[in-house]
Amino acid sequence: MDNQSAEHLPTMSPDGTYPAAEAMRAMMARKIIAARNAVGLTQAALARKAGIRVETLNRLEKAKHTPDLATMHKINRALDAAGAP
Repeated sequence: MDNQSAEHLPTMSPDGTYPAAEAMRAMMARKIIAARNAVGLTQAALARKAGIRVETLNRLEKAKHTPDLATMHKINRALDAAGAP
């Protein structure tokens, strides 16, 4: 995945809302990508620091998977250690 790309929000429903789970995954993907780029880490470097598989991080950044709290904690801890804002 290109470091500068971010997942787009899903298509809006006729009632003007977004599917909640899909929208949440897209917003989380954007935040992970932005934080990773802010500290200058590649997906591989962040995954290694977080102790997760690169494939897992890639799926999260593509908004294909919803992370559990333990995975998000690992990612947040790694980003904090790397100096994320």
